[in-house]
Amino acid sequence: QRPSKVIYDRAGSAIATATTADFNWDEIFEGADWFHFTGITPALGDNVAEICLEACKAAKAKGITVSCDLNYRNKLWSKKKPDRLWASFANM
Repeated sequence: QRPSKVIYDRAGSAIATATTADFNWDEIFEGADWFHFTGITPALGDNVAEICLEACKAAKAKGITVSCDLNYRNKLWSKKKPDRLWASFANM
């Protein structure tokens, strides 16, 4: 049996091209009591990591519980240092 091969083709996707200015956190978190994101999302680009970090800060400021599944995909992190990024999330 041959091994599986996973291809991550997220270049040009909506989240990959988004910026922090695209999100109104007050509106997004209206009535929310929990914010959850996947560990894959920040790996999609520096801009996406910044969006995730900003979302977490905004949620925390509103008293919203924040959770993350820390799902790790080595191929997505090839050019980045995930340990530094995760330290930013942990130090919030």
